[in-house]
Amino acid sequence: MQVHWTALELEEQWFLAEGERQALLPGKSQGQRLAIAALLKFYQIAGRFPENLREAPEVALHYLHPLLELDACVEPGSVYHLPSRTYERHRAEIRRFLSIRKADSSDQERAKQWLIHDVITGEQTDSEFMPIRLTQEDTTNSVAGCPIYFHAGGGYGSQQSPAPRSGRTA
Repeated sequence: MQVHWTALELEEQWFLAEGERQALLPGKSQGQRLAIAALLKFYQIAGRFPENLREAPEVALHYLHPLLELDACVEPGSVYHLPSRTYERHRAEIRRFLSIRKADSSDQERAKQWLIHDVITGEQTDSEFMPIRLTQEDTTNSVAGCPIYFHAGGGYGSQQSPAPRSGRTA
């Protein structure tokens, strides 16, 4: 994740659209609103959820604070201390909102066929593809939530951009 952000980059990447606000924020405490907004934007930018919210740039949390109209007593650092059940629940809500799901073994053939037919030129055999087991359960930033595959000889790969952001329009 980028460390230094300009004001324009923060506005383009971390702005919370009205649809995102309406879907994810109602019923949440102020601290949880900041946390779920940070998780959503982190996912949209990085294509994965952070291991913990310490990975979210502090400047982005400070940018979100007035955008979410939070009280001054809500410290951006407070989002770092979410209980793991809350963190998991927020991630599940975001996946539902973005209409994504965790990849499972049934996605492998579809991903392989997509690579063979749409990405890789030339002839490859099934044995030339090696699935890489994803180490993070939420790394669904490949094609339609499918696992990432690499050509056995190295060099070929598939990684699609994360879910489209619904950021601020000009």
